[in-house]
Amino acid sequence: MTDMQSDARRVGGAGANDIICRYRRGMIAGAAAIAAAALTSRPSTGPHDGTLRFLRGEFLSVANRMAAAADKDRQALFGEMVRIAGAMTVIPAGGDDGRRAKADIAAWSTRDGIGTIRLPGELVTALNG
Repeated sequence: MTDMQSDARRVGGAGANDIICRYRRGMIAGAAAIAAAALTSRPSTGPHDGTLRFLRGEFLSVANRMAAAADKDRQALFGEMVRIAGAMTVIPAGGDDGRRAKADIAAWSTRDGIGTIRLPGELVTALNG
């Protein structure tokens, strides 16, 4: 092999590697752009929002049972509702769903024959905070 052939092979080899490197860089940049778009299009949710939605459903279920219960059972059911709301106060709401679940419970009230039943004020404050 002559020196000229050897030089041509080195130049040709370097060009091929440059093309492959540019291709790889383009693929990596494209993958990064797709990943960034997927992350920004995701809804804002926190890791505990599902738990808060579940507890909201449990709270409303007990509230419905309380509305249909006899007077002697209502106090026990209200106590269960207060415990569920208390548990919700210590769970952080990371997203819109969690904050909405807490706000729904904080705003809960019902009317009975005497007046309006609401959660204790400290629970409402903690749920809204």
